[in-house]
Amino acid sequence: MFYVNDYKNVTVLSKDNLNYFYQNILIPVKIFVLTTIDKNYDGDEAAYLKGLITGERSDITQEMKDDFVNAGVMHLIAVSGLNVAYIIISLSLILSLLRFPMIPRAVITIAFLIFYCMFTGNTASIVRASIMGILVLIAILLERRINFYNIIGMAAMMILIYDAKQLFDPGFILSFSAVLSMAVFLTTFEKVFLSRIRELHIKGKKIALMLLALFFTSLAAQIGTIPITANYFGKISVISLLTNIIAVPLANLSLAIGFFQMFIAAISEYLSSVISETNNVLLYVQLSFIQWCASPDFAYFSVENFNFTSIIAYYLIVLILIWRKTEGNFCFRIILSGLILCGYFILETDLEKKLKITFLDVGQGDCSVIHTPDDKIILVDCGRTSFVSNSGERIIAPYLKRNSVSRIDLLIITHLHLDHIGGIHYLLENFEIGKIIESGQKYNTAFTNTMDSLIQAKKIPRETIRTGDYINNIENLRLYFIFPGAEFVDQTGNTLNNNLNNGSVAFILKYKENEFFFSGDIEKESENFISDTYTGFIETDVLKVAHHGSITSSTIKFIVNNKPQHAVISCGMYNKFNHPSDLVLNRLNNIGAVIHRTDTEGAVVFQSDGRNIEIIDW
Repeated sequence: MFYVNDYKNVTVLSKDNLNYFYQNILIPVKIFVLTTIDKNYDGDEAAYLKGLITGERSDITQEMKDDFVNAGVMHLIAVSGLNVAYIIISLSLILSLLRFPMIPRAVITIAFLIFYCMFTGNTASIVRASIMGILVLIAILLERRINFYNIIGMAAMMILIYDAKQLFDPGFILSFSAVLSMAVFLTTFEKVFLSRIRELHIKGKKIALMLLALFFTSLAAQIGTIPITANYFGKISVISLLTNIIAVPLANLSLAIGFFQMFIAAISEYLSSVISETNNVLLYVQLSFIQWCASPDFAYFSVENFNFTSIIAYYLIVLILIWRKTEGNFCFRIILSGLILCGYFILETDLEKKLKITFLDVGQGDCSVIHTPDDKIILVDCGRTSFVSNSGERIIAPYLKRNSVSRIDLLIITHLHLDHIGGIHYLLENFEIGKIIESGQKYNTAFTNTMDSLIQAKKIPRETIRTGDYINNIENLRLYFIFPGAEFVDQTGNTLNNNLNNGSVAFILKYKENEFFFSGDIEKESENFISDTYTGFIETDVLKVAHHGSITSSTIKFIVNNKPQHAVISCGMYNKFNHPSDLVLNRLNNIGAVIHRTDTEGAVVFQSDGRNIEIIDW
């Protein structure tokens, strides 16, 4: 994304350069539909209806997207099969009443499907549904038997022949996996459950069958897409089976009313507004229900990435469980699935606990995540924030959640510059934090005052450290704090020469035979103090280079005493400070350190067993 301050910085290079169809038909129709929705609906209701009808999601807030993901109904705002079905059914009905022959009727319907596909932006899901709809119409015209798997296979082939990159598009993968999953599993559910219920003679059987059909449809789609949604969203919705039973029929009704309203709007704006009153209430009920379903803590759970082995194991177990060649082999299938599951956990379980340190790419800022061998989480700094991005929300929180972390046991704030504490507000509001360690600096700004208020409100313990303090209550791991001393940050929180960098917390993490140096933004004066005070003690395997590689730090004296094998520089690509300095890079090269940079590599991940350090190629 590019952000521009104002329109004075924008120059129109060309306009009216689309072809006739787009400029005079497609775009005007889309503008008409979006304008009609904006006239008759407000806020989230308008954004939701735009998603249902046009696939336009730009007005949907992040909070609304999160609710849809947590409730397991993100598919509702993906234009796909239902939209295509409505077009085919509506046009077939209208053209049949007008006595159109079969071939012209099919041709007109296909033309409308192609138009609607282009109208909604040619996303993978609508292209897939449109191709399948067209193939069904052609099969009917040719009087050929409709084979679902042939049709979906042909749709996939046609999309991939046109654009092979679609194979890696989330919309393509989710759309095809959901449709295939429903085709495979609904057949099984029909044989095992629904067919038996139809044979019963009970009251309310029709309603029960309808609800169960919705339930099993949602379950079938979810079974096939769990690994995919887990990978893309980092979470699996538990409540989605309940949500879909209510939300899907209501969404279908809103979509039908919305289509009808757009048609009426072309004739009468007044009648269109009357129809919108009903749909407004319906949309509000849906959004309120989805928000309610997404709000409980148990609505979803965060998961780590499914790797290739786990995906294969998952689908293998699922296929074994639904395989019903004979009625008497269910116990065998359960045992076989259990053996595969045990084998997977044996292969995937790391019996040797290791230390993992991740230097996250937070742009021109700092943030490190330390995952200790006994599963404690230590966070060093919180990245940066600006008017358009927040490291806590956009980078740190997703990383922690993807790794199933809900609690930060120890948060170390090196100093109070915004590129080191920018994401702390979001983390304080969304994660449990056991303890905060800081240098005791005082810096009177609106941001730090809000931070202090949040920490106080959350009743999080805070500890000010000084040179010589240490932590040794973590298994096989020690934190030795070697800076700041009282002469750099006094008891009132004032930093020497008002230079917050020279009041940074600096510490050495020692895990068995391996050592890591975390330097914050210490500058020349601080490094000289550390070198003179500790000398040989500060030699470490890995150095987090101070102050983003600035020339104000990484003095020759300090680098020679530290002698790191690996040096990590956290800085933003094309940053305005020109970090890192060429002089600093030359110094690190001259002592033989392997240099890693977040601006060129992204996150830098180390793993240690206490003797050897390996770099994880994530």
